[in-house]
Amino acid sequence: MPNGVEFGPAPDQRARAANPHLVVGFVGRWADVKRLDRLLGGLARARRHADVRAVLVGGGPNEQQLRHLASELGVAEAVEFVAQRLELDELFDRMDVIVQTGIESFGMTLVEGCGRGALPLVFADAGGAVEVLPPDGVVVQDVEGLGRVLAELVAAPRIGGAARAQRAVWARANYGIEATVARYGRLYERALARGV
Repeated sequence: MPNGVEFGPAPDQRARAANPHLVVGFVGRWADVKRLDRLLGGLARARRHADVRAVLVGGGPNEQQLRHLASELGVAEAVEFVAQRLELDELFDRMDVIVQTGIESFGMTLVEGCGRGALPLVFADAGGAVEVLPPDGVVVQDVEGLGRVLAELVAAPRIGGAARAQRAVWARANYGIEATVARYGRLYERALARGV
């Protein structure tokens, strides 16, 4: 049974139109298990061909290591490190793509970002995160694939306003609190019908 997400008001898709470049985001703990080295490696490859930037939201033990890696890869000026915060809607609204680079049991931030219109992208070995992708969600096999997809997405219709709006509707219909409550209701009804 998937977690339910309490979504705020529907996103204003006009806010994203102001960015001329692709913004890829990550929300979570900056720790080894999150494999953010993959995101920075993919960003470096994508930037050889397109204007792609990253927003890393969170905090954790690997901040200095990640800053050093971004500098080593030549992408430090294209990476924004943002401290953890409770209210994320404004940050999600800036993202075209939300990435899950490590293994997750569910992928809550993917769903939250999708609910704001961001296109979820995960690695094939991301565990449960692969199961919460919308129909247009993206799965990549490796860092090269991530770089290629990010470069291709710049100015693609999949990150435009209409696609973002459809994605937000999909996320809310499938993972909103109401949808989860309805699933639990059906589960209990079936159990009662069987006399469990």
